Formats: sequence, structure tokens, C-alpha cells
Amino acid sequence: MSKHKILFVVPSLAGGGAERIVVLLLEYLDKGKYEPILVTFETVTRYTIKGCENLKVIGLNKYSIVGNSMLAVALAGVLRKEKPAVTVSFMNFANIVASAAKKISFTDTYLVHSDHSDLTALMNTGRYGVVRRLVTRCFYKVADKRICVSLGVERDICENWGGKTDKCLTIHNPVDYLSIQRSALEAVTEPWLNDDIPVIIACGRLSTEKNYPLLLSAFSQLIDSVDVRLVILGEGEGRLEIKALVDEHGLSNSVKLLGFVSNPFSYLAKSTIFVLSSDWEGFGNVIIEAMACGLPVISTRCPSGPEEIISHMENGILFPVGDVDACTSAIQTLLCDEGLRQRLSEKGRERSKQFDISRVVKQYEAVFDGKALSTIDSSGENI
Repeated sequence: MSKHKILFVVPSLAGGGAERIVVLLLEYLDKGKYEPILVTFETVTRYTIKGCENLKVIGLNKYSIVGNSMLAVALAGVLRKEKPAVTVSFMNFANIVASAAKKISFTDTYLVHSDHSDLTALMNTGRYGVVRRLVTRCFYKVADKRICVSLGVERDICENWGGKTDKCLTIHNPVDYLSIQRSALEAVTEPWLNDDIPVIIACGRLSTEKNYPLLLSAFSQLIDSVDVRLVILGEGEGRLEIKALVDEHGLSNSVKLLGFVSNPFSYLAKSTIFVLSSDWEGFGNVIIEAMACGLPVISTRCPSGPEEIISHMENGILFPVGDVDACTSAIQTLLCDEGLRQRLSEKGRERSKQFDISRVVKQYEAVFDGKALSTIDSSGENI
């Protein structure tokens, strides 16, 4: 039986939640049924794709101010040459490029967009102008199917960006639970994580929407009365601003910005509490990863995702977006209540198993096969 070619299109594998999802899907896709091909716009990669020794990788190498305009042309050439049954693109920019490429290639590839952000919140960050908004509205109509990583993202696209409800569906982001368990056991050299002093940890891109200033403000309220430390993993354009705030609050002896680490799970597993302080998310995959590592989780009730993962005070703690005092109170409550930490840890670990890649990949495969998602239940089994 001939295999179906599936073209995966992503800007890069430079690190990030959406990129990690691409890697997981490539690793767990049924290779007996599908032939995956990976297309990237730039060659920077921080992820290793396991079990894909024969994976064909096509780097367009056109990620520049001039080259961006040629990406759709280059991708159209790939579509004509490879003739994939399905093309699945990830994140807003790749979705736009893939849509334009399908139009100018005159191919009949089944185009699937995978949206990982609340588009309205993304477009309101000030990084994108009127042209990006118009192009998004225009080219998002080209997709044959749209996978949204949360119900909040799906609702936003249908209500504000012209997405048709019959073309949109939600598939929550996966985690590789067993792999996380193995990775969590690895040793770390960071001395703070080998001490007896509690460590609060946050992970994610150092960018505006993550609202690290809120976390630093909450932490600064704790530090005078509680012996605790804060570790932040991730890189991004906000590093200098965040470092300046650490110095401004006088926290340089109790806060560390450790940048990108290849195995964040070992850091998570050896910390005490995980905090997500975001103003908005697409889904908040790091919440599930922290839960899988056995960490009690505190998160804002931001759009979109956290409230789809966390049941307040059952498997985690939710607090209002932007509320420094509520964040401080939640951290203080967990630091002082070992029994609550243990209970949220156990319930969170159980919740994380429901997002395992072995279940989620079957939902993606159902979309690739043109099946209605209603025929696949949350466990990934046919119903």
C-alpha cells in the first residue's frame, strides 16, 4: 500500500512550544501509513527528531526581509515537486505562506492550518500592522481544515478572523508523558536545584505576553518573609528588560535567568512550584509539562488554555490576569501547605496523562484521513 505524503511546514525548530509539537507529531506519526516531509523557512534547530532517520527535510533558507516575499514561491515549488496529499502548517506566518503557496502552485493538496495563538491577542501586541491583519483574514480562508490548540483559540478565529465553524476543530497540544518521566530523572548542575531552599520556576519565551514583571513583583513581596528562589527558563527579546527589573527589585541574589535549556523537565522536576503569569496563551503547554513532572501549578486565568487544563484547587490554582497580590497569595499558600502541594501534584500528574501524544497523534491522523473528529474520542480510539 502506498504511503500518503504529509508535508509539515514550520518557520524553524529554534525552540518553542509549537515547534516541540511538530517534533512530537513527526516522531509518533504512523510511518507505515504516512511519509512525512519537513519544510522549514530557516535551518536553526534546537530539537532532535527521534525515530525519523529517513525524514526528508527541506530548508528554504529564505527567512530574511527580502526572502520572506519569496517563501510562498519556494514552497509552491516544493508542493509541485512532492505532491503531498496533505500539507499541515504551524503558526500564523507559516499558515499565510502555505495558503499563498497552495494558490500559486495550483495543486490540490489538502491544506491544514494549525493555530497556536489567540490571534486577536497576538495582533494587538503591536508587532503586526494592518497589512498582516488583512493578509491573515484573506489567506485563512484558503485552508481546508483548521486545527486550534484550545477552545479559546477556535472561538477567537471563528468570531474575529472569518474562520468557518465547520472547518475548525480543537485538538489540545500533546506531551510525551513517558519521555518526560525519563528526562525528569536526569541530573542538573544548577546548585539552587540541589539545595533545600524552595524554588519557584517559570518557563517560556521572554516576551511581553508572558508578563514576567508580574511574577517578579509577586516574588519581591515574598522574599522578605520567605526563604525562596526563582528560576526562569527561556530566551527572547525581553531578556534585558527582565534583567533590569530583577536589579530594580534588588532580586539579583534570589532570581536566575537560565536561558534555553535542552532538558527543561529535569529543572521542573527538581523545583517546588511552577507559575505561569501570562496575559494570554494559545494553550499553555508548559502547564501540562510541569504537571507531568509532578509540580503543583499556579496559572493566570488567561485566554486561552489554562482553564481548559486546570480545575481550580483540584489539580492546580488559577488567579486573575494581572493580579500581583493574588499571585503572591497563591505562591505563599502552596509554600506553607505541604499537603496541598502534594495533592495538586498528584492530581496534576494524572491530568497530564490525558494529553499524551499516543492519544493526540491519532486525532491528527483522523484529520489527515479526512475523518470527522467526532469519530475519535479523547483517548484517541474510534467510536
